[in-house]
Amino acid sequence: MNIYGAEVFRYSKSFYGRMIMILVVPFACLTAAFLYYISNGISSDFLAAAGFSEQTVEAIKGQMSGIAYIASSFSASELLILLMMFPVILHISEDYEQNTLRCELQRSKSRTACYIARMLAAVTYAWGILLEYILISGVIAALFFRSSHEMSVASRTGKTVLAIVLQFIVTGACVMFVFMLTSLIRHSVLSMTTIVFLVFLFTPGYRVLVDLFELPSGVKQIWIIELLSTTSDLAFNRTDVLIMLVVGLLYAVISTSLGIHFFKVQKL
Repeated sequence: MNIYGAEVFRYSKSFYGRMIMILVVPFACLTAAFLYYISNGISSDFLAAAGFSEQTVEAIKGQMSGIAYIASSFSASELLILLMMFPVILHISEDYEQNTLRCELQRSKSRTACYIARMLAAVTYAWGILLEYILISGVIAALFFRSSHEMSVASRTGKTVLAIVLQFIVTGACVMFVFMLTSLIRHSVLSMTTIVFLVFLFTPGYRVLVDLFELPSGVKQIWIIELLSTTSDLAFNRTDVLIMLVVGLLYAVISTSLGIHFFKVQKL
């Protein structure tokens, strides 16, 4: 079995990999319950503290129906990325701590090929978790948020499908970025602490700075984690789509290049 296949198999069979697959189910249900109460009215102060803008809340209230609910569920993408990266971080750190990378390098043509194969396996696992989350959200939408006749179902369906495609692209780029950071840090606790810091402290702080200095709204989209929930309100236009594609590609290319460079110079 090649390195990519072995790594994907390892993610799917590991205790933590399976645990996250199970936890996605209650996570999707809790997200649905939270969004339902948002759509039925919650204190604006509470929503502001949770990081929801007034525009996002209004958009969510207007699309808690039918397939468009799936896009609304992406408002929890920042928490979802923490869930899916937990086994990835442990997996990478374990390879360094137990020095199993030497065995993998013996089966690989080069360090570059080894790094790319392991990174793509992490992206594949994350996409699997995202697909599971989308499917569960779709079931929830069909059972509890059926389409109303007043809505333009066709237009919402097309834009929701585009939001799903963009979500896969941005999630993949984000995983590549986190994979690079974890390979550089090489310690599970420090790596997880860094990711939690980026999601819960740096990202809200970045939003505050952009608003404080009255910078263009497009500046927010430079930060990859900020892009994770961009599609949740279905208010994105062609410019937003282009920005997401370009930023996602840049993060993927830069993260992979830096990761390969660090991996080549590391002593294993």
